Amino acid sequence: MIMKLLLTAALVSVLFYHLAHARRRSWINLVAVIASVCGIFFVWNPQLSNDLAEVLGIGRGADMVFYLAIPISAAFFLGIHVRLQDQQDMITELVRNLAITDARRPDALNNPT
Repeated sequence: MIMKLLLTAALVSVLFYHLAHARRRSWINLVAVIASVCGIFFVWNPQLSNDLAEVLGIGRGADMVFYLAIPISAAFFLGIHVRLQDQQDMITELVRNLAITDARRPDALNNPT
């Protein structure tokens, strides 16, 4: 029972976090909300995860949850990677523009008057 409460608290935290950031309307938030709700449901109804896993041809519900966690985690990492790459590109463009704006002609370097 303690583990169910801890897992529920963690999943509810993830759910509220992504609902609070839903204004971005990204697919990552949608996947996180769906995964959190399903996770809470299966924490409190583990037999249903076993039944669903059996229907899908997977041995146990825990295996099914693990198999589903892999592509969901990969999607999150991909989203983080894309955002980080976009930020790096913006910083590069900003630094490039700043360098061009602040550049001096070579003759101005010799006579700083």
